Amino acid sequence: MGARDGSTGETDLGRMLATLTVQRVPGTWTFVTLPADRAGSLTEHARAVVVEDEGTTLVLPVEAAEAAGLPVDFRAAWLTLEVHSSLAAVGLTAALSAALADEGISANVIAGFHHDHLLVPADEADRAVVALHALRGRPEVRVRAVTAADTDVLWSALYQASHSFEEEGVEPHHIRSDPALARYIEGWGRRGDLGVVAEVGGAPVGAAWVRLHVGDQRESEDFVDDETPELAVAVLAGWEGAGIGSAMLAALLDTVDDHHPQVVLSVRDGNPAVRLYERLGFAAVGTITNRVGTRSLKMVRPARAARRDGGPAR
Repeated sequence: MGARDGSTGETDLGRMLATLTVQRVPGTWTFVTLPADRAGSLTEHARAVVVEDEGTTLVLPVEAAEAAGLPVDFRAAWLTLEVHSSLAAVGLTAALSAALADEGISANVIAGFHHDHLLVPADEADRAVVALHALRGRPEVRVRAVTAADTDVLWSALYQASHSFEEEGVEPHHIRSDPALARYIEGWGRRGDLGVVAEVGGAPVGAAWVRLHVGDQRESEDFVDDETPELAVAVLAGWEGAGIGSAMLAALLDTVDDHHPQVVLSVRDGNPAVRLYERLGFAAVGTITNRVGTRSLKMVRPARAARRDGGPAR
């Protein structure tokens, strides 16, 4: 993560945009204002504090504001810009604001010494990230096979794929002790394990992999049969909207077709990724209750030979 420096940071707008990544801070945030003598007890919960003549503005988790009996008029997602920019750089904030304005997304900007931060409507966060990343153009993506040294990359991708980052207090390392998630990676390298990692500039930015169900995993609602692996895929935070997921899936499914008769996945109902999966040959075969108790689609894709022959998914 590049620190911002007034003398050594980047000042060229084109280079700043080309290296721009956006990270969403977990949680939902809101602005409150209080007299200075009332703000003290809440500052420990604040992620930002602005002292004004009219009062002290705090940016708080919604839960902290509600617990204090304060009105919540605006629910925001906190987006951090990870770009090595100089404090003297010109044009970056204007470019970001214009990109969001073109999409009809409001934004409130907070500048820190190391990074700029945007607070956007929580229900517009995904669109905001896509709009901002579109400014950098399409990165040059390399897709390669997963190796035994890539398990940490798989865990990072699983944290995204499982939506664990949306769960209060759940950090990336927590999912390793969750049996419902650990089954996707623990003991990587057994029969049927196949995967790919996407890289930009030599750094991993996503992963996609398949794994057969074994033992009591066959009791999962995702299970089809002993030769049908389940697919997991995720682009790491900050790289959404750049075509990386499509590139990984195209490479992985081409390999999977040579080893398995079909593949299954589950995706939360309403996720825009459903359209991508349908374009790749997946079809919904039912619905299941996912690990957080909401509804997911169960989708199956037959291998290329079965599709040519018109064979149905099992």
